[in-house]
Amino acid sequence: MKTLRTIALTSLLTLALASCGNPYDPARDNSPPWHYWIATFIMLSVLGLCIALAVGYVIKVLIPKYRGR
Repeated sequence: MKTLRTIALTSLLTLALASCGNPYDPARDNSPPWHYWIATFIMLSVLGLCIALAVGYVIKVLIPKYRGR
């Protein structure tokens, strides 16, 4: 019974979302597309991740190795 209720609710929500249409109108929107700013955000995130990995490697591996632990 619970599975049937879940399937019915999911189907109902999917139909409701599909019937809404697309409210976005590019002719009225003056802001730049999302891919202009998301590329900068992704690049900075990856750069920060690389720096964090390098610092973590130095702290966890290289320093104990050359200290004689």
